[in-house]
Amino acid sequence: MKNNVTFNVITNGILLTKPKFFKGFLEYFETRPRTKQKFSIDISFDGIGNQERIYQSGKKSTMDVVEALNIMSKTDFTWRVRYTIHKANLHKFAEDIVGIINTFGPMRIISSIDSSMDDNTDLAEKKYTFTRFMEKRINTCSGVSLIL
Repeated sequence: MKNNVTFNVITNGILLTKPKFFKGFLEYFETRPRTKQKFSIDISFDGIGNQERIYQSGKKSTMDVVEALNIMSKTDFTWRVRYTIHKANLHKFAEDIVGIINTFGPMRIISSIDSSMDDNTDLAEKKYTFTRFMEKRINTCSGVSLIL
Protein backbone atom coordinates (compact mmCIF):
# COMPACT_ATOMS: atom_id res chain seq x y z
CA MET A 1 0.00 0.00 0.00
CA LYS A 2 1.32 3.43 -0.96
CA ASN A 3 1.66 6.12 1.65
CA ASN A 4 1.47 9.32 -0.39
CA VAL A 5 0.19 11.63 2.33
CA THR A 6 1.91 14.98 2.83
CA PHE A 7 1.20 17.73 5.34
CA ASN A 8 1.46 21.45 4.70
CA VAL A 9 0.84 24.33 7.09
CA ILE A 10 0.32 27.90 5.90
CA THR A 11 1.11 30.45 8.59
CA ASN A 12 2.51 33.91 9.17
CA GLY A 13 5.17 32.11 11.23
CA ILE A 14 4.87 34.28 14.32
CA LEU A 15 4.40 31.30 16.67
CA LEU A 16 7.76 29.99 15.47
CA THR A 17 9.37 33.03 17.14
CA LYS A 18 8.04 31.97 20.55
CA PRO A 19 10.78 29.87 22.21
CA LYS A 20 8.42 27.54 24.09
CA PHE A 21 6.35 26.82 20.98
CA PHE A 22 9.40 26.37 18.76
CA LYS A 23 11.05 24.00 21.23
CA GLY A 24 7.92 21.83 21.29
CA PHE A 25 7.67 22.01 17.50
CA LEU A 26 11.24 20.76 17.08
CA GLU A 27 10.84 18.04 19.72
CA TYR A 28 7.66 16.76 18.06
CA PHE A 29 9.37 16.28 14.71
CA GLU A 30 12.63 14.94 16.19
CA THR A 31 10.66 11.97 17.48
CA ARG A 32 8.77 11.56 14.18
CA PRO A 33 11.33 11.70 11.34
CA ARG A 34 9.01 10.02 8.81
CA THR A 35 6.35 12.64 9.47
CA LYS A 36 8.94 15.41 9.19
CA GLN A 37 9.88 14.17 5.71
CA LYS A 38 6.26 14.63 4.64
CA PHE A 39 5.74 18.00 6.32
CA SER A 40 6.24 21.49 4.89
CA ILE A 41 5.57 25.03 6.07
CA ASP A 42 4.52 27.99 3.95
CA ILE A 43 5.11 31.37 5.59
CA SER A 44 2.89 34.14 4.27
CA PHE A 45 4.82 37.37 3.86
CA ASP A 46 3.76 40.44 1.91
CA GLY A 47 6.93 42.45 2.18
CA ILE A 48 8.71 44.93 4.37
CA GLY A 49 6.52 47.90 5.16
CA ASN A 50 3.23 46.08 4.70
CA GLN A 51 0.80 48.11 6.79
CA GLU A 52 -2.02 45.57 6.59
CA ARG A 53 -0.49 42.87 8.80
CA ILE A 54 -0.86 44.22 12.31
CA TYR A 55 -1.64 42.82 15.75
CA GLN A 56 -4.87 43.76 17.54
CA SER A 57 -2.79 46.24 19.52
CA GLY A 58 -1.90 48.07 16.29
CA LYS A 59 1.74 46.93 16.35
CA LYS A 60 3.09 45.90 12.96
CA SER A 61 3.88 42.19 12.64
CA THR A 62 6.41 42.50 9.81
CA MET A 63 9.58 42.18 11.88
CA ASP A 64 8.19 39.15 13.72
CA VAL A 65 7.51 37.46 10.37
CA VAL A 66 11.07 38.35 9.28
CA GLU A 67 12.32 36.68 12.47
CA ALA A 68 10.27 33.57 11.60
CA LEU A 69 11.90 33.51 8.14
CA ASN A 70 15.29 33.76 9.82
CA ILE A 71 14.47 30.92 12.20
CA MET A 72 13.28 28.66 9.36
CA SER A 73 16.40 29.42 7.33
CA LYS A 74 18.43 27.74 10.08
CA THR A 75 16.41 24.50 10.07
CA ASP A 76 16.33 21.50 7.78
CA PHE A 77 12.55 21.69 7.32
CA THR A 78 10.98 22.00 3.88
CA TRP A 79 9.62 25.54 3.84
CA ARG A 80 8.42 28.11 1.35
CA VAL A 81 7.31 31.73 1.28
CA ARG A 82 3.92 32.84 -0.02
CA TYR A 83 4.11 36.41 -1.26
CA THR A 84 0.97 38.27 -2.35
CA ILE A 85 1.47 41.25 -4.64
CA HIS A 86 -0.94 44.08 -3.77
CA LYS A 87 -1.19 47.85 -4.01
CA ALA A 88 0.96 48.47 -0.92
CA ASN A 89 3.95 46.45 -2.17
CA LEU A 90 3.63 46.92 -5.93
CA HIS A 91 6.55 49.33 -6.05
CA LYS A 92 8.96 46.91 -4.40
CA PHE A 93 7.76 43.32 -4.73
CA ALA A 94 10.68 42.36 -6.99
CA GLU A 95 13.19 43.77 -4.49
CA ASP A 96 11.40 41.97 -1.63
CA ILE A 97 11.43 38.60 -3.39
CA VAL A 98 15.09 38.83 -4.39
CA GLY A 99 15.90 39.85 -0.81
CA ILE A 100 13.98 36.86 0.59
CA ILE A 101 15.88 34.49 -1.69
CA ASN A 102 19.28 35.99 -0.91
CA THR A 103 18.73 36.37 2.84
CA PHE A 104 16.66 33.34 3.82
CA GLY A 105 16.88 30.81 0.96
CA PRO A 106 13.45 29.18 1.09
CA MET A 107 12.88 26.13 -1.11
CA ARG A 108 10.32 28.06 -3.16
CA ILE A 109 8.52 31.37 -3.35
CA ILE A 110 4.90 31.22 -4.36
CA SER A 111 3.56 34.55 -5.57
CA SER A 112 0.01 35.60 -6.27
CA ILE A 113 -1.73 38.82 -7.16
CA ASP A 114 -4.41 40.32 -4.93
CA SER A 115 -7.72 40.23 -6.81
CA SER A 116 -8.12 44.00 -6.33
CA MET A 117 -5.17 44.38 -8.73
CA ASP A 118 -6.85 42.61 -11.67
CA ASP A 119 -7.39 45.82 -13.63
CA ASN A 120 -3.88 47.15 -13.09
CA THR A 121 -2.05 47.02 -16.43
CA ASP A 122 1.09 48.42 -14.82
CA LEU A 123 1.19 45.31 -12.65
CA ALA A 124 1.00 43.02 -15.68
CA GLU A 125 4.00 44.78 -17.22
CA LYS A 126 5.96 44.68 -13.96
CA LYS A 127 5.14 41.01 -13.45
CA TYR A 128 6.33 40.18 -16.98
CA THR A 129 9.58 42.11 -16.47
CA PHE A 130 10.07 40.58 -13.04
CA THR A 131 9.42 37.06 -14.34
CA ARG A 132 12.10 37.47 -17.03
CA PHE A 133 14.51 38.90 -14.45
CA MET A 134 13.84 36.06 -12.00
CA GLU A 135 14.19 33.36 -14.63
CA LYS A 136 17.75 34.53 -15.17
CA ARG A 137 18.38 34.96 -11.46
CA ILE A 138 16.88 31.64 -10.37
CA ASN A 139 19.33 29.81 -12.62
CA THR A 140 22.07 31.05 -10.28
CA CYS A 141 20.17 30.33 -7.04
CA SER A 142 20.69 26.69 -6.24
CA GLY A 143 17.55 24.90 -5.09
CA VAL A 144 15.14 27.86 -5.20
CA SER A 145 12.17 27.98 -7.51
CA LEU A 146 9.60 30.69 -8.06
CA ILE A 147 5.95 30.19 -8.89
CA LEU A 148 4.12 33.24 -10.21
